[in-house]
Amino acid sequence: MSLNFTPVVLSQSRIQLHIATEVTDVDTSHTFEISGTSGVPGFRTRKNERRSSCRQALDRVGRLISTQSQQAINGVPGLMNLPVLGSLFRSRDYLRQETSS
Repeated sequence: MSLNFTPVVLSQSRIQLHIATEVTDVDTSHTFEISGTSGVPGFRTRKNERRSSCRQALDRVGRLISTQSQQAINGVPGLMNLPVLGSLFRSRDYLRQETSS
């Protein structure tokens, strides 16, 4: 993740920002092979570059935020599906990942 900005004073009441943002995530949906090792994940990169006023620029940077949530249910086969008592034989795992610029 990177954020680069350059403020430029245009006049006493006007400031322009040149903002360049870049966010890179691991992308397991695209894998490739390196030196005989297969299944090496690729990367997904999102970039944004703008020149605008302070208010507009900060709004655009916020659009690069990404949230991913996953839930896994594990348990004893058969017993975890019982009404009422099934909750004693299963567990839920939650995973939440956020990237921001």
